[in-house]
Amino acid sequence: MYYYTSHNLCDITELYQYYLNLIYKKMHFELGKVIHDYLHNIANTFKDCIEVRGKGLMWGIELEPDIATRVFEDLKNRNFLVGLGGSRKNVLRVLPPMCLTKTDLKKLYSALYATMEKHSVKYSLV
Repeated sequence: MYYYTSHNLCDITELYQYYLNLIYKKMHFELGKVIHDYLHNIANTFKDCIEVRGKGLMWGIELEPDIATRVFEDLKNRNFLVGLGGSRKNVLRVLPPMCLTKTDLKKLYSALYATMEKHSVKYSLV
């Protein structure tokens, strides 16, 4: 008779990987929620924002085509790596790396807000 036995170190490593995976999933879910809130705040503040789409850490904000490239270039000059996609090249794509923190997101939000203030018009409160 042969019995399959695993090494205790393998079991511990597997368990560690499982819990690490759970922690990363929770962290990325929370960061995705922060991105969602920031982009929706910008979309509800400025007139030239058409729609916000995304899930997890992959998000896009659709802008009017006449300001999309200006916003993209301005963010690029501020050293933010964002993409520009869509059929009319008017969707600003936010695809952050996995080592993202809430501080990084706050910096992106501040830069995007300042850029949108420069190139777009806010909704009036009245």
